[in-house]
Amino acid sequence: MSCFLESWQANGMRKEFKFPEDFRASCQAAPNQTGCKPWEEVIHWGGGRQGTQRFENLWDEPYVFAVVVADGKGSEGYQCLLGSQRILHFTALLAQTLHHSLLFQAIRMKFFKAVATFGFGFAAAQGNRRSELLPRAEVEKLGIVWRGNATNQQSTHDLLEATEYPSDFSWCNKDGKSYCTMSRNQHIPQYCGSCWAHGAISALGDRIKIARNAQGVDINLAVQHLLNCGGVGTCKGGSVDGPYQWLMEISKKGTGISYETANPYVACSSDSDEGFCKHVDTSCKALNEGGPCTGLGEFPNATISDYGSISGADAMMKEIFHRGPISCGVDANPLLNYESGIIKTKGEGVDHVVSVVGWGTDPKDGMFWIVRNSWGEYWGEMGYFRVAKGALLLEDQCSWAVPGSFTAAEKKNQVHCHEGGDNCKAEGVAQMVV
Repeated sequence: MSCFLESWQANGMRKEFKFPEDFRASCQAAPNQTGCKPWEEVIHWGGGRQGTQRFENLWDEPYVFAVVVADGKGSEGYQCLLGSQRILHFTALLAQTLHHSLLFQAIRMKFFKAVATFGFGFAAAQGNRRSELLPRAEVEKLGIVWRGNATNQQSTHDLLEATEYPSDFSWCNKDGKSYCTMSRNQHIPQYCGSCWAHGAISALGDRIKIARNAQGVDINLAVQHLLNCGGVGTCKGGSVDGPYQWLMEISKKGTGISYETANPYVACSSDSDEGFCKHVDTSCKALNEGGPCTGLGEFPNATISDYGSISGADAMMKEIFHRGPISCGVDANPLLNYESGIIKTKGEGVDHVVSVVGWGTDPKDGMFWIVRNSWGEYWGEMGYFRVAKGALLLEDQCSWAVPGSFTAAEKKNQVHCHEGGDNCKAEGVAQMVV
């Protein structure tokens, strides 16, 4: 089987490449020639992490597809790659120029990104970031209601007043005050596909800060508690809906999600094999590490009283304006090399979760959303990005939650534990926080 005819058009110039019909036979006959040797793929997952995946025995697989590359100056090259399950016919679109590289985006049966770097006919490829959202079937297997609401009756979101909204509104700068909690990095100390947890937890933390009128020390909720005990996702993916549905269930039982200082983020889950995760116990129990520490039965925590799912710009604006930031799914592939500005790319598939804190209006580009990511403050605009209305599929699926009770100094509801936790020791296995 040979590589197929491919073409692309950029800057008004159309180029076509037809690969030799005998290319595969040639490689089989002389496997050490250029383009036929075992090939290494550099994978960039986001958050600064980079790995290498090596493809061996390329010509043993039955199907061949091609990455077509050119530098626009007469140099051109190609690489025949293999798909192990089906023929990956795709259309290669020139997406972005990166210094001396060309970024291509392949669409249709599978998403694939290739960065072609030219030296002397050498071509390397970059795999697209892995999706951190589970398919709907897998989400529902976890007992999560797809686009679920806390009640089957009319949602409290529907009862919010529809009003004329200002052209610019952000909870990070409302009347000169910030109600936004800290930015986070899901990939420190190692890669963890927990964006679904970060988006939900950050938005809820903001809403608690709104409820406190931005007074007192910020309450930062524990993403790790959700990873350890939620059962709605792991470092290998989750959903937009799952976090608040789990939190609602434990809220009904009189407890809530821990604060960061009682269960700090380690970027590991029970199925993670990244970094030191194989050596970390992230099981859901009060005491999951050695030493003299005591598993806590009482700890600062926050509950919710309601949650729901929304979609569309109007519903998003209404929910954000009246009650605070929300978590939303987004296509993150165009964000990997984002630095600043308003992104207008339409998006092709939701694979990431972020928190939306407000919106603004640009005289040229019109309305845009103000969005907090979970890739650290070195990324983007201090950890945030702006995306045009209708772009990156941001408006397709969002979730909101209403804070219930929470532990705070002004409420005088803290249970005062010793440093070792001996006077707050968990009884049995019901409580889950170290």
